Amino acid sequence: MKPICLMLLLAAVVTACGGKPQGEADEKAAPVRIDTVRTLGAAHALQFPGRVKPSTDAALAFRVAGTLSRVCVAEGQAVAQGQLLAELDPTDYRIQL
Repeated sequence: MKPICLMLLLAAVVTACGGKPQGEADEKAAPVRIDTVRTLGAAHALQFPGRVKPSTDAALAFRVAGTLSRVCVAEGQAVAQGQLLAELDPTDYRIQL
């Protein structure tokens, strides 16, 4: 008896899902006006003062003082955790040794 009830319920759901969705209008779509924008040339270029700031800022610090000998990444480049960013000049440490 249960399979019959399940089949009737499934048939009711399938027939109820037919037809247009609610809120769909029977009217035809209205025409839309389209305009093309053209530039007049470079003589009309506008310039505005401004300042670009990053969304996040990271302060870098080393365990020891020294001079940077090499920067391994470019400005704005994405980096991963643990990636080498810069190297210190080892001259000062060799002299102390």
